[in-house]
Amino acid sequence: MHSSVATAFSPPSSQDKIFGNNFGLKPEHDVGWDIGVRQELWENRVAVGLTYFHNDLSNLIGSNDLFETLNLGSARTQGLEAELCTQPIADLVLMATYTYLDAEKTSSTDISQPQGARLARRPRNVVYVSASYLWWKKLRTTIAANFVNAREEINFGGPNFDIEDYSFFNFAVEYDVNPHLSFFGRIDNLMNEHYAEVFGFPNLGRAAYGGIRLRF
Repeated sequence: MHSSVATAFSPPSSQDKIFGNNFGLKPEHDVGWDIGVRQELWENRVAVGLTYFHNDLSNLIGSNDLFETLNLGSARTQGLEAELCTQPIADLVLMATYTYLDAEKTSSTDISQPQGARLARRPRNVVYVSASYLWWKKLRTTIAANFVNAREEINFGGPNFDIEDYSFFNFAVEYDVNPHLSFFGRIDNLMNEHYAEVFGFPNLGRAAYGGIRLRF
């Protein structure tokens, strides 16, 4: 079993202050805790876990219908995280995680969202799956997929509205030349899906990256 309690804060960025012409913004504050269990099975080749988390947030930073940046009161986020990791054969690792998130506004300070409204852009369900294989003890390839659904966006002057679900695949490869040198590359959004994490601002299409990693 595991558990933790923590506090945190997130100061407003320079963009937050300048964009809204508000240099009196207060930092966001968070008091959070979690409790869960993780169990290893089958000679540690399978691991399962479940965690409940809860956060109380204050001084949320956001904007109103005039695009002025303000502190918008308090909110609560809570939910469950489940994980499954298994190594059915040597050099193959399979992983799956699921997150359920309940994110609710708990004050009436924000004029664009009534108390009790769901926080915008926080997905209710997120699923991540991946498969990683090590070839010849040198070359590791990983394919991963993300599935996101049940999100809302702010409708200034009215209730929030639902925005589209999305999913995408990523592919990564790394080759170890020796213990000190490796080459790596990845392709994000492998299938070139068209989606937007923020309504009206589309994400990049397929993109490739590569590099060299040195270890001393």
